Amino acid sequence: MGKHIDNPLGENQPLLGSINESTDSSGKKEISPLSQNLRWVTNVISLLSVFLYSGIIFGWAPLELMLVREGQYSETCIQPTNGEDGICPQQVIRLQGMFTVGQFLLSFASLLVGWFVDHAPKTLYFAIAATVEIAGLVLFAYSDSQSFDYFVLAYGLMALGGNLTMLGAFPASFLLPSHQTGLLACNSCFFDASSIVFFIFHRLNLGWGLSRKFMFLVLACVCVVVYMALAMCWFILERKNWRQVIEEESAGTGNQTQQHIQDDHDLEELAFQQAKAENINKSNNIKSLWDQVKSKEFSLILIFTSLHMLRANYYIMTVDDLLRFNGDVGTYANIFSFVLPFGVIFVPAIDYTVRILGVLNTMHVTNLLGVTFGIFLCLPILPIQVATFAIFACFRAFLYATANNAVAMYFGVETMGRMIGFVFTTCAMVSLMQYPIALFAGQGHWYEMNWLMLGISVFPILKTVLYKETQDEKVLTERLSYVKSPVMTMPVRLSQRLEADL
Repeated sequence: MGKHIDNPLGENQPLLGSINESTDSSGKKEISPLSQNLRWVTNVISLLSVFLYSGIIFGWAPLELMLVREGQYSETCIQPTNGEDGICPQQVIRLQGMFTVGQFLLSFASLLVGWFVDHAPKTLYFAIAATVEIAGLVLFAYSDSQSFDYFVLAYGLMALGGNLTMLGAFPASFLLPSHQTGLLACNSCFFDASSIVFFIFHRLNLGWGLSRKFMFLVLACVCVVVYMALAMCWFILERKNWRQVIEEESAGTGNQTQQHIQDDHDLEELAFQQAKAENINKSNNIKSLWDQVKSKEFSLILIFTSLHMLRANYYIMTVDDLLRFNGDVGTYANIFSFVLPFGVIFVPAIDYTVRILGVLNTMHVTNLLGVTFGIFLCLPILPIQVATFAIFACFRAFLYATANNAVAMYFGVETMGRMIGFVFTTCAMVSLMQYPIALFAGQGHWYEMNWLMLGISVFPILKTVLYKETQDEKVLTERLSYVKSPVMTMPVRLSQRLEADL
């Protein structure tokens, strides 16, 4: 028996990695115009930008503590607060409104940003991303609730800049197809990890006395350097027509893989998986954007992402208040702020799960993590909440990575930006429900709302199970149909020799 094939395209993942050499008609090797160094440098800088700016607004818990300590919006309180860390309901409403607007804009703008990702020159794209992000950082540095109240606008600009950064980093993963699953997982987890920026700011403010204004202005200066480097990389790549190079490299790898396979059964399986992937890619290219939006795959991704994201964003927005309701005096809130960014450590697990189980089964894993997180959240015991923090960090990392991989798998590079845009714009509208839910929970109904959020997780589970059942039946039908085709009635080795003779 020859080498075993682990169903490499079972979930339509790329069967073959990118190569840096191609062969011309004379058999002579030609070096690709895209060096591996350029590919890796572009991905590293992209991930750095994602880590520093994409999801910083979700570091809301430590930022809220810093703003409360400064006394921002304390003038709205009807009664005086207790000490510098005290907070009144009116203050909570104003602060939560800032986060709600920010996370809404981050998701709602995704459709427009996704179209921009698919069509705009990358140098122009990142110039705009840098301008928006820097404007938000500088405006937030100078904002004050009494004299210069532009907190909401500044937070919204940072959110929009973060969205531009995250979606703009996706195309870089196509430069290294053999590492694409891992790079997409890194992108999603670095988006989570970026929330540590405000945690670091909070600690520097407490321990070193650094002002909010100084720290935000420094971050804005770093932004200039990072985005200039990113724009330069893409300027070089676009001059070398990187899309065409990647397509040619992918087309030239099939023959190399077949040379390493000796078993007829393996060749038949490989042929079936390649034909299946080619049919899906062809179908996705032919389908209009509207046809893709109406597909079962899109509805699956939409329900899975929007409902789980509602739960995740609601928890991030209210975790400080929930812990305070349970008697926390800031200790557990600081632990949460520290634990949340460590979703990045799950990158290897996400990459392994997607490669071995496929995207659809990874959705099942994510659903299980979501239910586990919800159950722990319903336990009114403070020490147990440390475990809740860890499970939530893992769940959120799997959520974003799985959603992004699903869009890449089902819809491809040509429409990936717009399809992610459709998903996250819809998620933004669904997430608007979190604000009235949080207001109701703040009246002492925290655990009733936690049970409600746990119940919401039933819908993504049911949708995933139903979709998997229909797909299992479809794959079985396709396999039987393919085996009966004329090409498969002759020995695979013979068919290969006939192709070689032609």
